[in-house]
Amino acid sequence: MSHHAPNRLTERDTAVLGEAVWPLRRNLWIVGGVALLLAVVAAALPVFGGGWQRLGFAYLIGYCYALAIALGCLFFVLITTLFRAGWCTAFRRLPETVAASMPTLGMLAIPILVMAFIGSPNGYIYPWSQDGIHDYGKKMAAHNTYTDEKDDGEKDGHGDEGHGDASGGEPRMKAPTFVNLLAAADAVEADEAHGDDHHHDEYHHKDGDHGDGHHGDDHHAWTHTAGGWPAHAHATPYYTYKKASWLTPGFFSFRLVLYLAVWSLIGWFYWHRSVKQDADGDLEHTHRRQWWAPLSVIAFALTVTAASFDLVMSLDPAWYSTMFGVYYFAGAFTLAICTMIIVMMLGQRVGYFPAINTEHFHDLGKLLFAFVFFWGYVAFSQFMLIWYASFPETTYWFEIRGVTSVSGDGMQDAPPTFGGMWTVSAWTLLFAHLLLPFAILLSKHVKRNRVALFSMACWMLVLCYIDLHWVIMPAFSSPEFYLSVPEIGCVVFCVSILLAEAARRAAGASLTAKNDPRLHESLALDTTAWAPLHTH
Repeated sequence: MSHHAPNRLTERDTAVLGEAVWPLRRNLWIVGGVALLLAVVAAALPVFGGGWQRLGFAYLIGYCYALAIALGCLFFVLITTLFRAGWCTAFRRLPETVAASMPTLGMLAIPILVMAFIGSPNGYIYPWSQDGIHDYGKKMAAHNTYTDEKDDGEKDGHGDEGHGDASGGEPRMKAPTFVNLLAAADAVEADEAHGDDHHHDEYHHKDGDHGDGHHGDDHHAWTHTAGGWPAHAHATPYYTYKKASWLTPGFFSFRLVLYLAVWSLIGWFYWHRSVKQDADGDLEHTHRRQWWAPLSVIAFALTVTAASFDLVMSLDPAWYSTMFGVYYFAGAFTLAICTMIIVMMLGQRVGYFPAINTEHFHDLGKLLFAFVFFWGYVAFSQFMLIWYASFPETTYWFEIRGVTSVSGDGMQDAPPTFGGMWTVSAWTLLFAHLLLPFAILLSKHVKRNRVALFSMACWMLVLCYIDLHWVIMPAFSSPEFYLSVPEIGCVVFCVSILLAEAARRAAGASLTAKNDPRLHESLALDTTAWAPLHTH
């Protein structure tokens, strides 16, 4: 046992906020409402550019940011329960409450579901939601030129070529290149120009541009931005057609509702069991939480990976990365740690969370340091694997985000990529999201200094948003689109509503899991805990 006797909870630790939380909720709702109003007004003004489509992308960024906070808190609850961690028990109610507010994110997802069903070129955010894109991709597939290669020099057991797969002669499927797909798109346009298909849907010629059928003449049917990226833009309908069973508005909506239902159920379960234990002190609640933790972590990993693919990666159906789910998760957990640090420090300024001491913040600082490095590791690994393979079908994703040393992608009318806004964002992420925080948080003195740790938490909140903006917004506008009122307004709205509803849930329960069997471990976590252990 520790040399120092465990501390005891005070009335402020076990306080039930009740009606005292109403001013905070009201202010959060007001801030969120004003932020959303400003975002909508800004989207309607030509000075900001992009119109309602830009507002859709801005809302997606804000939603993914708020969702990441809730998911990071949910993972914190799951992983600390799985490993039976006692050090965090004194403040575990905070992430439990945020995670249990997941149904709020279900309500906030409604605009995204609506946009997924909008097929108009001026309203969609997901290219696969446009009417007719699957048919266009099917026509491109019919014009492919990449399946006629055969193995030579191989013969089957009868000495004849053209039989068997390992033996030779069987046509081999080669991965379609952007050049192949661009040629297929030209062939489809040529067929239509010759009357084989007389109708040109609205997604072919936008803003009065009827072109001459050539894809290099600023006529890019499947890109979000005028001038666009001809190569990968015209790969979109083909890959959308190939993924037609997955990328449909109905199935997308079903999956998103399923993910939110799973997260809401898990979050409610852990919060509900913890609150019930406050009332009856039954150890069975702790046992049930621990029993379900492994299954919950598995469900969390699968759903978060799939959700990141659906919400973000499907903005560009041609691109893929098996590491993207881990990339989003790393940012989500970083956001959760920062949120807990900031909320508890602000709470202590008004008298709440008195049991939380420097050791708790030190440990949270260690986690923040670890996940700053982990995010950098995942981001570099994803980049390195794509850079090393050097396939145009994957490298273009980094090129349109400014991570390149060339001024174009070699295609006709390709806009410049290096040196613009996205290059600045990429360098900012490298230095301000990874190298600088890594160097600062390396020191234990920073992690034990309230002002320094609070400042780093606020810093990382901003950088995590820049990360999401850099990942999502280039799907709307490349080579660059500056951060302004629509993006800021949407993220403030989503986060404010999430925190307002978390405050509402917190109003009915103690701020501390006062009957948790491991609470004494957390209360004893102070500077004397480093003293040598001895027995009585």
